[in-house]
Amino acid sequence: MKKNLHSLILVLSILFTGYSNAQELNARVIINTDLMPSNIEKRIFAKLENDLTRFLNDTRWGKDVFDYFEKIDCNFILNLEQIIDVNTFSASLIVQGSRPIYNATSFTNLMNIVDREFVFTYTENQSIEFNELRIQTGQPLVDNLTAMFAFYAYMIIGLDYNSFALKSGLPYFQKALNIANNSPEHKYINGWNAFNSRRNRYWLVEAVTNNSNNLIHNAYYSYYRDGMDNLWDKPKEAKKNIIKALSQLHSIATESGQNLAILSLFMQGKTDELIRIFKQADDITKKNFKEIIEKVDANNLIRYEREVN
Repeated sequence: MKKNLHSLILVLSILFTGYSNAQELNARVIINTDLMPSNIEKRIFAKLENDLTRFLNDTRWGKDVFDYFEKIDCNFILNLEQIIDVNTFSASLIVQGSRPIYNATSFTNLMNIVDREFVFTYTENQSIEFNELRIQTGQPLVDNLTAMFAFYAYMIIGLDYNSFALKSGLPYFQKALNIANNSPEHKYINGWNAFNSRRNRYWLVEAVTNNSNNLIHNAYYSYYRDGMDNLWDKPKEAKKNIIKALSQLHSIATESGQNLAILSLFMQGKTDELIRIFKQADDITKKNFKEIIEKVDANNLIRYEREVN
């Protein structure tokens, strides 16, 4: 009997291991061609859309095994804006990622960012391939296409890990930093260089990999694991932890002076969520929330004042 039971357990283990050997992302790619000239063969972008979706969802980005229900939901919306050379396009890329809230049926944003510095070359039937050990293959505008999508895939996965366990996203952030440090170089390519801007991809990943910025990891953990995941069981404590996370973010922005990219990343898409949470709070908690939110999300202060009263 014990032998049979052991065999059954072994078989079930193999079956479930095979089932759970899933990649990390549940990604959806949308390519918007509305601004493209009417003489452009738009069907090739339908193929690119499918190829990029498979690229994101079929690639094993790390070593951990993900069950299907653990996959990270994300959207990549590629808006083609201009043809600047033969088969070469300038575009903006919207990247959105979310994760479930514990004991709830709703989700919380991990990332909601618009990257406007994207130029790439694509021809029909071009293969979508990426090798983290060889970012540049000698075709910079071709390489830039996969480098961008891989970079944000690593960032989303890293942020997801960070939201569950302190600093656990670092291996993925390091992979994103490797892409930034070895990114394709071309006169049309921007966004990877520290000198181009203070809020580009370089500064985004530098903020989460620089050892002097440990407070960023604390802020993510405080917001998601200690905050959002406790809203059902310990709502008062959860709200205090969310305020703590916002205070940590404010400290990062004011003390370092160079990590505004991470503050922008964190706060993007959070306004509705924060209003929903704190409009139900007691007066003291609302007061504490308003004192910090005016420092980290001043652009939406009118809404906070109107709706969290």
